[in-house]
Amino acid sequence: MIKNVSDSFVRKLCEVTGMPYAEATSEAALLEHCGKIAKERNQYYMAMDHCEDSFHITDGRTGQVIFVNQTYTEKTGLSKDEVIGKSYMESVKKGIYKVSAVDIALKEKRPITLLQEGHGLNGSVGVAAVTTTPVINDAGEIEICVSNARLIDDLDVIRHYYSTNTREKTRGLDETEIVSRDQKMISLYEFARRVAAFDSHILITGETGTGKSILAKYIHDNSLRNENPFISINCSAIPDHLFEAELFGYESGAFTGASKNGKKGFFELADEGTLFLDEIAEMPLSLQAKLLSAIQNKTIVRVGGVEEISIDVRIITATNRNIEKMVSSGLFREDLYYRINVVPIKIPPLRDRKDDIKALTDKFLESFANRYERKIEITNEAKTALEHYPWPGNVRELENYIERLAVTNKTGVIGIDEVTDSDKLIESSEAIKVTRLVPLNEALEFVERALVEMAFADNASTYSAAKKLGISQSGASRRQMKYMKSK
Repeated sequence: MIKNVSDSFVRKLCEVTGMPYAEATSEAALLEHCGKIAKERNQYYMAMDHCEDSFHITDGRTGQVIFVNQTYTEKTGLSKDEVIGKSYMESVKKGIYKVSAVDIALKEKRPITLLQEGHGLNGSVGVAAVTTTPVINDAGEIEICVSNARLIDDLDVIRHYYSTNTREKTRGLDETEIVSRDQKMISLYEFARRVAAFDSHILITGETGTGKSILAKYIHDNSLRNENPFISINCSAIPDHLFEAELFGYESGAFTGASKNGKKGFFELADEGTLFLDEIAEMPLSLQAKLLSAIQNKTIVRVGGVEEISIDVRIITATNRNIEKMVSSGLFREDLYYRINVVPIKIPPLRDRKDDIKALTDKFLESFANRYERKIEITNEAKTALEHYPWPGNVRELENYIERLAVTNKTGVIGIDEVTDSDKLIESSEAIKVTRLVPLNEALEFVERALVEMAFADNASTYSAAKKLGISQSGASRRQMKYMKSK
């Protein structure tokens, strides 16, 4: 028995420190053991702080962060005092992450790996491969949640992957699909090529005609799944009553008119490949829960069936709507949104990347000249004029317009007169410019449509659009219904 120390205290100290009670024969022995533990602890912290990975540990019951390493503070710009003791959701509120991997791991009680875009308070921006592991105790409760993350640019395997495989994979792509001189788009495609190597789900947003489906195919072609199916589905084109059968398939006799042999759905057809769900915001709310279940559990059940079918599918989704606003309005499931929005990519409209207009014009004109076996070119003056139009229909509208010029041109050279004589280019980017006489009511309607489309760009609200146009909110709403809904 050590002098002036109760036996119960010694036993508790031994229990906490892991020292055998039989060895606690003196005060010196206890101090030596505690010193050894302190040294091991300091070495542990030193090792964690010098690790390339960013680490943080969260209490499984309170949701509070109980440890972060030095790498975490360097990447986020937050000090340890600003993080430890705070909820893990504080990082989401501060805008460092759009979605927390910890949140998903705690809710689903399973390890999860995903790509997570981060915005450090120090101005750094990057995408990290994050693995979050909940540690479950004997009572079945989550004791702690351990997360480690590394920027994908730091991964040697990714550098090796790009140096050996990516050039071969992209070589077969039609270059007219990804042509760009705009730095924003060049960076966007480089980012897409990097994240393609992972199986994390991607949500592509952007206006109609910006090339969301082309980007989705580009991601698939640069992924490890590129030799397997790429199934593209437009959710807005499928009737609500057929959606479930088309997505998950059906068994024989599942409903009137069903094939006697049953039918595979899009999930099964895309097995081991990529399923691209375009216009995901148009999916019926009643079906969103089943889609979420299929993504989480990696199994589907055909309509009229009972057997679970395992599927291995990478999900890419796209929408031209403000899906975050739909979530807040209850029109789109929040849990499904977070599941599909692991890696968000937003494509800017064509009017914000004017450097691409001339490049795309050249490529489209070359393509149509080959298709229609015509020798045709366009002057630089005419291409400059095309840059002055806002292109509310984006790349798709430009492509259709160039095809129209290609088939109607008589001389083999598209000049400035032919372009400005078109009803496309009544107004320039600087001010309204009249180049020919047209009926006044037609001109007014054309200009009004262009202004309304520009005011509602990027899914602006009727309030903000009305403010831009200098009219009432009800007036903006009526014009939106007139011009935007009729497209």
